[in-house]
Amino acid sequence: MARPEDRRAARPLALPQHVPHQPPQPLLGAGLDLGRVRPLGQPRHRARRRPRRRPAVAIPHAGDHRLKADLHCHSHYSDGRESPAALVARARAAGIDVLALTDHDTLAGLPEAAAVKQVGIELVPGIEFSAFVKPVEVHIVGLWIDPQSPALIEAVSGYDQMRRRRAERMAEKIRALGVPLEFERVLAVHRKGVFGRPHVAQALKEMGAVATFQDAFKQFIGRDAPAYVRKEMLDAPAVIGAIHSAGGVAVLAHGLVGGPDRPHVEALAEMGIDAVEVVHPKLTTEQSRWLREFAAKKGLLVSGGSDWHGEGWSEGRIGDWTVGEEEVRALRQRRRGQAPKPLETRKD
Repeated sequence: MARPEDRRAARPLALPQHVPHQPPQPLLGAGLDLGRVRPLGQPRHRARRRPRRRPAVAIPHAGDHRLKADLHCHSHYSDGRESPAALVARARAAGIDVLALTDHDTLAGLPEAAAVKQVGIELVPGIEFSAFVKPVEVHIVGLWIDPQSPALIEAVSGYDQMRRRRAERMAEKIRALGVPLEFERVLAVHRKGVFGRPHVAQALKEMGAVATFQDAFKQFIGRDAPAYVRKEMLDAPAVIGAIHSAGGVAVLAHGLVGGPDRPHVEALAEMGIDAVEVVHPKLTTEQSRWLREFAAKKGLLVSGGSDWHGEGWSEGRIGDWTVGEEEVRALRQRRRGQAPKPLETRKD
């Protein structure tokens, strides 16, 4: 097991082929049953706060330490603070060999990340979906996905519609409270990627309705605030199916944190999840140990990463929360269908 202080030279790896991104298409007639979309009864998201110090937990790093992989990161195309290009550069500086961009409910950042062509970094195309396992929300990461998969495009399009609808309803509730927030102002803040509460918060701040980003959550759109709107999402089996249809590996993100407990993890194993994250800044040593033992018992793989969102927005740093060559090899072998072809790696 390697700790954050372990350091070694990164071994150049082949950069995988990025398939050109297609914008979300209208929902297809076949495929996911969007009629099964359900609102979450008890949403877990709250306004982000500056990270607090947490007790140290074991940071697994398999094999002979020749490879470090961070398989859970976010860019500004969802709720991260950095561009995909900046994220890749940060990962290279931290000695990461394999990096997965897993933005929430969107593929929009993958073309920019793939265009960086950073020598020594393998970019894994990924995504992180919110999903419903009665009665809680879980997050499911898809790794080594094909961004051109019709089923995946359909799922992303559905989530885009649900997120936009949620933002529109929050703006309506805010107007009913006497604050003249038009949805066009939220659109101006949004610009790219997926809609989220941070865009509504930023719009409120820019119009002077609140002094700080955090005030927007506290006064208007936090879980217990008057303009809060519950999130819509697909059932977990539909999300797992979309990831598998895209040739990807479905991974339970930070299981046992933020909603799911052991029965929900067990249910996901029956639904066809491929792996569980055992390396994550919010997991305790005990939780990580239980997830590892559960994965071994059920024949599941293990994954992990920093869940990086940006300075002041993350509890873990890129380079500190990694899995190694053994885990990456096993996850690659679990891929379904035709994997993306490798890109030509720049030699200079």
